[in-house]
Amino acid sequence: MTGETTGAPAASAEAGVEARLAACPLLLDILRHTKRHGPDTPTLIVKRLLGQRTGLSVPQVRAAYAELCELGLLQPLAGKVIPRRYETSSIKKTLKRRAKYATPRKTHTYFELTREGKLLLRRLEGTGHP
Repeated sequence: MTGETTGAPAASAEAGVEARLAACPLLLDILRHTKRHGPDTPTLIVKRLLGQRTGLSVPQVRAAYAELCELGLLQPLAGKVIPRRYETSSIKKTLKRRAKYATPRKTHTYFELTREGKLLLRRLEGTGHP
């Protein structure tokens, strides 16, 4: 077996992931938001994505999160695992309110970048991808 045959499936898989990201800019925006602001929930993303108000619906964002998890770029993270005072969102008012409680109620499922997601973003940002 040569090195070309073992590298070809991985390269085609990466090209497929990049093609899906190019086809749906929302996926790339969610990845960038997660990198910049840390783990987040689909409900919070609907309110603010990359610091801007959006006209997105919750089912639309949940479908995008499901697709990113399927691609292996994000992984679910139980809210109870997140340490207290850990910034999880771009919404500061929510963070301040949550920090007041001795035992915050983090019952939502947050999503964080996987290693593959971090590497993909680093590669895309290095090439100047829009």
